[in-house]
Amino acid sequence: RQVAPSNGKWMVRAAADTMMTAQRKSEMDTVLRRLNRNDNRMGDLSMSWLMMGDFGAESLSDVLKVNTVLQTLDLYQNDIGPKGGVLISRALRSNVNLTSLNLSMNNIGDEGASDFCETLRNGNSTLTKLSLANNHVNPVVLRDLNSLLDRNTSYKMDKEWHDVKNKLLPLEYKLTGFQMRMEKLEELEGELAESEAVKDQKIMLSGKIEEMTDQVAKLTKREDVLLEEGTWLRRNFLRLKRAVTLRSNVQKAVDRMKKQGKEHKATLEELRTQAAEKLMEAQRVALLPEYGKWSAERRKEHETLIAELKLEAQRIRTLERAAAARFEAVAAQEVADNKEEEGSKPETGVLF
Repeated sequence: RQVAPSNGKWMVRAAADTMMTAQRKSEMDTVLRRLNRNDNRMGDLSMSWLMMGDFGAESLSDVLKVNTVLQTLDLYQNDIGPKGGVLISRALRSNVNLTSLNLSMNNIGDEGASDFCETLRNGNSTLTKLSLANNHVNPVVLRDLNSLLDRNTSYKMDKEWHDVKNKLLPLEYKLTGFQMRMEKLEELEGELAESEAVKDQKIMLSGKIEEMTDQVAKLTKREDVLLEEGTWLRRNFLRLKRAVTLRSNVQKAVDRMKKQGKEHKATLEELRTQAAEKLMEAQRVALLPEYGKWSAERRKEHETLIAELKLEAQRIRTLERAAAARFEAVAAQEVADNKEEEGSKPETGVLF
């Protein structure tokens, strides 16, 4: 019996008897020391059949409070009772790394299971798998526990979706910029189009566009999966619907005025597109070979122009967010007014 790697999982091997022997205690102490110092090899750990009881569960819970590496823990058949179950549960209120815990074939009962429910309600949003088979737990408590675990799974997907989106948006912005720069270079003619500097720029841009296109495709595919399986889309469906409706209504109004031959002010979307085109053109000029031949004063003026265009693009984005916020506020007020009207209506029919 020894602590040894087995198929990528660190396993504490134990004999089939049912007593916490001195050798098992020594093996457990070795594992706990490694957990306490956050050994990177201890991400997936099996401590089944150790028969540690509540005393061993108490020692384990102290380590779980400070461990930041362990993600999967198997405590199958360890003679852990209600007290040990509560101690492990309380430890997970400060542990934000463990995602899977197997407590099958123990005896934590309703007391331990109920404490896990409390932990999941108020202190833990990372645990997504918890096995309590053959622990003498009331089915009602198990139902509540499964509901909370499902919630954690959804939250995990939502967080991953936001992480993916935060990576995707800057990539899409950069990719669009590189594509516009490539289009401008393709429009060049004559000797300038055949210059080595322009050719080098095209080769560099082609490589970056290909690389970023692959990255965007992978992130988009993952984003679609997370949107479908997570809860973010369901929780934000009405807000997204209102945003689409706002944009659609603005476009319909613009099209109607164009058909009637009436002039209209540029929409925020048109202003954003115009600002982006001006900015990309100014940045393209700064990449041309003759830019290096400009005087210092002229280059400084051009850099100032680029900075002003960036500020203008930022200002337009701020206006777009403000318009969306106003639309959200109006929609929320309409919902509140409708609820008040429904609440103030007299009952027209009463059944006795």
